[in-house]
Amino acid sequence: MLWRISGASMNWNIVNLNYLLHDQQLLRYNVVESIDWSVTRQRGDFTVERHGTVNLEASGDTFIPYEDITESTAITWAQNALGSTAIAELETDMDAELALLNTPTHGFGVPWTYSGI
Repeated sequence: MLWRISGASMNWNIVNLNYLLHDQQLLRYNVVESIDWSVTRQRGDFTVERHGTVNLEASGDTFIPYEDITESTAITWAQNALGSTAIAELETDMDAELALLNTPTHGFGVPWTYSGI
């Protein structure tokens, strides 16, 4: 899934689905309990990336067998678990980092070498 906000995109990827092998109460197998995700955002020549894990609520009556889960579904679950406020904060943080990378305000190095190292 791709989120477009203020001209930059957020590209979501699922790194891992963490699941319970057997839910003895509900008699279900491979029940996803948490999702490890990553998101990248690019502007100009620079890309920033964030990673995280979200815990999922119990599936209740709606259950998708593990083998039928798509990446798109898992991304939606992760985004819903994060919530719109957390996603907006993530975007703001990534935008601020991209702004500094694209328009730096500080430098580093020493004047007697070209590489600065």
